[in-house]
Amino acid sequence: MMRENTSELLGTEWACKIDSIRRPTETETGRKVIVDGRMLLHEWIITDTGIIKTDSVDHAQDHFSICPHDSAWDAAGCIVEWGLKGRRLGEFLELFAQRTDDRKLGERLEFYTAAYLAYRGGYTDMAARMLADTEEGIKFFMLRETYRRELLRILASQNLRL
Repeated sequence: MMRENTSELLGTEWACKIDSIRRPTETETGRKVIVDGRMLLHEWIITDTGIIKTDSVDHAQDHFSICPHDSAWDAAGCIVEWGLKGRRLGEFLELFAQRTDDRKLGERLEFYTAAYLAYRGGYTDMAARMLADTEEGIKFFMLRETYRRELLRILASQNLRL
């Protein structure tokens, strides 16, 4: 999925480079959980007691996330969708470690961030093409470009020869 979506988003010369991102081994992965699979900003609400994800129960029932996955998938999704960087990213990682007792998330994040970007990029690419020049199609096109740029940034940071 990562190679195919990367090929669609960036071209075949980049797709072959996706394998240069180190994939965590089975013993390195975090606790397997039923992931939400997408962490879009509009799916969260702020309450008096904190921030709540509003639709996290049904995504695991779709054909994108059919079995338990490393919790790093949803962590990477939050980082991407919320645009976490710098101090905010550090706070998020610390809170994640406290709540999950997973102190090795950072070692798996590059892979899962690239996977999330390729997944969401492919999804939004398909939606943008299907909806073409409609208002929703234009929104999906803009989202696709965001995921595409971030995926390109990660692959380019690998100092890869094309």
